[in-house]
Amino acid sequence: MDIKNLFTGFSNRTYIVCIILGIIAYVFIAETFLRIYVIPNDELSQIAVSVYESGKQDVIIGDSQFKFGFPENDALFKDLSYNGMPVEAMEIILKEYYRHIKPNRVIIIAAPQMLAENRVERGDLGFKEYFKFNTVKFPFMIYAFEKLVSRNLADMSKWIHYKPEQKVKENMWEKTSGENRIEMTRKRIETQRPVRNFQETQNFKSYYKILTFLKDKNAAVCLLRMPVSIEYRELILNDNDFIASEAEFKKMAALYEVKYVDLGQIPLKYDASFFINSDHLNEKGRRLFAPLAEKYCFEK
Repeated sequence: MDIKNLFTGFSNRTYIVCIILGIIAYVFIAETFLRIYVIPNDELSQIAVSVYESGKQDVIIGDSQFKFGFPENDALFKDLSYNGMPVEAMEIILKEYYRHIKPNRVIIIAAPQMLAENRVERGDLGFKEYFKFNTVKFPFMIYAFEKLVSRNLADMSKWIHYKPEQKVKENMWEKTSGENRIEMTRKRIETQRPVRNFQETQNFKSYYKILTFLKDKNAAVCLLRMPVSIEYRELILNDNDFIASEAEFKKMAALYEVKYVDLGQIPLKYDASFFINSDHLNEKGRRLFAPLAEKYCFEK
């Protein structure tokens, strides 16, 4: 005979069954919500999920400069880039992506903004905990118990009524006055300035861990710095913080015997019509730049 639960009036067996059914109902509702509303619209969730959905051996990984600088659905390369991506997150994503796939060609962003304060502070964006859970191979992925994606459950109404942001006009930079371009570029540069002693940060050290990992797997690696506007190039020309970061990338490339392709090495005349803002290419710029970047990265 079942002993009645003093608080509920139900038997212990019934009580346990109710708890189990409640958990199942929660998982079903949460999982449905995440898959219908969140994952299609949340970029961070998309990156986390897509790591398990592609078998491409060629990868590009960086921040929004890469997202704007390469085709959205490249036939050969899997794009694992994310807006504001820190290097620590890149390290974890690449290691997980290539856990069961042999790497071939990998293009990695090598730019001063990757060493800026806001990137250092972001750490790994929660990817370490995410992959710790999902390396357990279930018949299907479960996102309801996984923090990186399920954090969005806190505000369901936001995602149910979510509307994608309006795209920036492709020719906005060209239509901006010269004076405003310079002022906007100055502000951009300050947010992208490498922190002092960036070489000592975990964020910077992750570059070395990435290259060690990929070289051990015999991958062909290219460190790529994306094009920036004329205003941007002129303002950082004699800036010691930016010069120091460039020197470190060159030193790193030489140490690991990988290609480093700087923004000046690809023979394109970058005028204002190529950019959305001071450091992001538009459709015209992307169409001309992307094929050349691949060529200069891997052509011997």
